Amino acid sequence: MPEPPIEEHARYMTSIYRSAGDLLREGYEAGKAVPFPAHERLGFCGMGTSGFAGEISGLTLEAHGARYCSVTRSWRPPSWVTERDLLVAVSYSGNTAETIDCLASARGRARLAAVTSGGLLGRKARELAIPLVLIRGGMPQRTTLPLMVGAILGAFSGSYSGVEGEVATAIEALRRPEPPVLDEIAESLADARLVVVAGCGPLAIAARRWRTELAENAKMIARSEEYPESGHNDLVSYQAKPERGVVALVLRAPAEGGRCSMIMEAVARIYADAGVKVHVLDLGVEGLLASMLRGAQLAGIASVKAAVLRGIDPLETPLLSRYRELQGKASKTAREGR
Repeated sequence: MPEPPIEEHARYMTSIYRSAGDLLREGYEAGKAVPFPAHERLGFCGMGTSGFAGEISGLTLEAHGARYCSVTRSWRPPSWVTERDLLVAVSYSGNTAETIDCLASARGRARLAAVTSGGLLGRKARELAIPLVLIRGGMPQRTTLPLMVGAILGAFSGSYSGVEGEVATAIEALRRPEPPVLDEIAESLADARLVVVAGCGPLAIAARRWRTELAENAKMIARSEEYPESGHNDLVSYQAKPERGVVALVLRAPAEGGRCSMIMEAVARIYADAGVKVHVLDLGVEGLLASMLRGAQLAGIASVKAAVLRGIDPLETPLLSRYRELQGKASKTAREGR
């Protein structure tokens, strides 16, 4: 008897998430073969997982001397770019309308480069004769984060010393088995009415990744809290004692530093005092890149586990396909001036 689609798809996606270390290495080698040009400031155009890849790479490069400015999650290029700056368009599929429009609009205003598996972005990059890192295609886009991060960092590895060591540390971290507590966390999340994921410093990015992975894989409504900022606004909402069914996940790692550790310890107590069920997940890894990617990796695995427990197919995302089709039509209409 064939395996039910939910279980089959879950096994497939989990196997990719668990191979994150190998994907990071693969992307890094592909990027090293296409060095990106020198620049004054650095930015990215990217949506969804591709935007996360730009953000994680930008913060990593900034720690090694780059002047990283921003990720533009829009069809408009950033206002700060000049001919001395580099804008990298990142789209795994190569068909993200916003990213292609961002690249096209920045032509003549900034130096350009691209990372993709092909598609329209690959063709546009060849047309413009800009540096292009081609990576392997055919995987669910949300599972490709380490592949794209590796490609970006590999392309910059010749310009910033220390990047290769950072990547090596992250590869080792991503090859570790997931902590046994992840099963308990997935079970708790699957039963939740609302999931809150909190992180501080670089783990705020990982918290956002948990939110998006829960949305795409488990089809759950979640929110992310980014400390220290959330301590100045969103934290106050817990004074109202949330209704039952709210589960909070607090992310911790040595890379946060002492101040973030103290903040998140206090936040976990505040959540618990408000009647929220709290899980504290210690990622147990060192290094800026390793902590961000390990947090994202565990988000993928746990969200697939939660999906199975909820009887949800983690692979199928018809609403995303519908949205992308509409966005493509909007992009075409805008280009034609209608």
